[in-house]
Amino acid sequence: MITWLLKRVPAVAGIWLLRRYKRISLDLLKIRAAIYYVRGVQNARAAAIASLMAMGLLAVMGAGFLILPIGLTILLYGLSRSWVAACIALLVIGGLYIIVPLCILRRYMSERSWMSFFKVEDIIARVTGKPTVK
Repeated sequence: MITWLLKRVPAVAGIWLLRRYKRISLDLLKIRAAIYYVRGVQNARAAAIASLMAMGLLAVMGAGFLILPIGLTILLYGLSRSWVAACIALLVIGGLYIIVPLCILRRYMSERSWMSFFKVEDIIARVTGKPTVK
C-alpha cells in the first residue's frame, strides 16, 4: 500500500504541476495578446493621426490661401473706405474655419476615445480578471 502511494505521489504532483503550468501559460498568453491588441490600437491611432494631420495641414493651407488674403484685402480697402467691420467678420470666419475643425479632430483623435471605441478596458478586464474603474 505504501509503495503504491509512493508511486502515485510523483504522478499526481506531476499532473498538478502540468495543470498549473498550463493555466499560468494561458494567462500569460492572454496578457501578451492583450498587450499586442493595445499596441495595435495605439499604432492605428498614430497612423490615423498622422494622415489626418497631413490632410488638416493641407486644409489649413487652403483656408489660409483663400480666406486670409481676402480678409486682408478687405481690411486694406476698409481702412480707406471704412469696411473694417466686413473685414473683421471675414477674418473671424476664416479663423473659425481653422479652429473648429482642429477642436473636433482633437476630440476624436484622443487616446481615450480610441481606447473606448475599441473596448480595450473590457479586454484588459477579461484578461486580468479585475473589473475596470470608470
